Amino acid sequence: MVTGLVSNAVVSCGSLLLVASYALGGAEREYERSERLLANILPSSIAARLPDEGILACPTRKLTR
Repeated sequence: MVTGLVSNAVVSCGSLLLVASYALGGAEREYERSERLLANILPSSIAARLPDEGILACPTRKLTR
């Protein structure tokens, strides 16, 4: 009885760890993919500033409606 409970707990924890590691790996892959896409689309000077500043608007241009 106790052995079954322990083995169920071990299997459940192992499954949870596998799912969590898969999800985190997927998020990392998507982040790297989005960084490569931005580097291909944007000028290199702007793409280099994005991770530091996190802004998309150009501070030197006046936005009009």
